[in-house]
Amino acid sequence: MINRILVALDTNEACEAVFKVALDMAKVENAELLVLGVLSTDGTSDLPTMAYPSLAGYPFAVPEYAWDAYQKQYDACKQRGLEALSRLQRQAAAVGVQTKIFQDVGDPGVVICDRAKTEKASLVIVGTHGRKGINELLTGSVSSYVMHRAPCSVLVVRGQVKADAGPLEASQDRNLTAA
Repeated sequence: MINRILVALDTNEACEAVFKVALDMAKVENAELLVLGVLSTDGTSDLPTMAYPSLAGYPFAVPEYAWDAYQKQYDACKQRGLEALSRLQRQAAAVGVQTKIFQDVGDPGVVICDRAKTEKASLVIVGTHGRKGINELLTGSVSSYVMHRAPCSVLVVRGQVKADAGPLEASQDRNLTAA
C-alpha cells in the first residue's frame, strides 16, 4: 500500500513534470505527499560554494566580509527554495493532498535515501536528466543512486529540459520508468 510518497525535486531540473506525477499519484492513492528540495553541495544547485559546511574547516583565514557575503547568498538560496516548496505545498493543498515540505543540504542521492528512511516513505519519485554513457559516468546519476539504495520502491520520471529552460520549465515529454 502506498501511503507516503516522497518526491525529490531540484529546481534546476525539469521538476514540474515530476511534481505533477507525484501529486496525481498521491491523489489516486490518498497518500501523504512529502516534498523534498535538495540544495546540493556538488555544485549543481544555486548553493554558494563558500557556504558549504565542509569548507568551514579550511586552514586559511577568510575575511569576515567574504563570509558575510557568502552567508547572504546562502540564506537567499535557502529562502528561494523554501518559497518554491511552499508554492508546491499550496498547490497540493488546493486539490486536497496532505503535504509536508523539507529542504535539506547535501549530496542529493544520500539526502533522498536518508529522508525516505526517516519519513518511512512507501514510494520515492525522482526525475532524471536521461544522461547515458560517459556523461553519466562523469556527472553521476542521482536517480540511479536512489534506485539502488532507497529503502522502498522508486519511480523515475523522465523529462527533457529545453535548451533554454529555466527553473520549473519542463517539456511535455513525460515517460515513466519504474524501479
